[in-house]
Amino acid sequence: MSRRLVCLHALKKLISINILAAIKTLFYNYNVPKALSTDQSNQFVAQLVVYLCVKYNVKKIFQLNILPTR
Repeated sequence: MSRRLVCLHALKKLISINILAAIKTLFYNYNVPKALSTDQSNQFVAQLVVYLCVKYNVKKIFQLNILPTR
C-alpha cells in the first residue's frame, strides 16, 4: 500500500538552506521517507538537498510542473 503525505511549510526566503532545514524537520517529525517527490526548481536540485537524500538514503523523484487546466 502506498501512502502520500503532503506537507506545506512557509519560508521567508526560497533558498536551498531554508528548504534543507524544512525537509530535515519533516524527517524528524514524520520519519525518513523512502522517496521525496519535488519539482525541478533550482532549490531542490541543489547539492545540499541531494546530499541530504544520499545521507538518509531517500530516492529523489522529480515531477514536472503541470498547471491545472480550466
